[in-house]
Amino acid sequence: MFLAEGRPEPPSAPDVSAQWNVITPDYFRTLGIPLLAGREFTRADAPDAPKVAIVNEAFAKKFNLGRDAVGKRMGYRRNGPPAMEIVGLAQNAKYSEVKQEVPPQFFL
Repeated sequence: MFLAEGRPEPPSAPDVSAQWNVITPDYFRTLGIPLLAGREFTRADAPDAPKVAIVNEAFAKKFNLGRDAVGKRMGYRRNGPPAMEIVGLAQNAKYSEVKQEVPPQFFL
């Protein structure tokens, strides 16, 4: 189950899914996708560093994070609180299905 800080854990099995992608620094700048808040990844966001994520507008809307998503935590429910800090909010951008709505998406 996927959790986002500020959103209560839902009862039973609602839709808590989101697409995700592993990217590198400058991904958004290279593709011309504006960040609405926060920052892009840097080389300091290495595998041994604290876990961080960037989310798109559809993700922020679905999980009721609003424009204040940066600084909140997210992750998969396992044995503790959400483990990743949201460091950026990206503008929605088409990914694979250009005729469909932009899905909730996060980037690692």
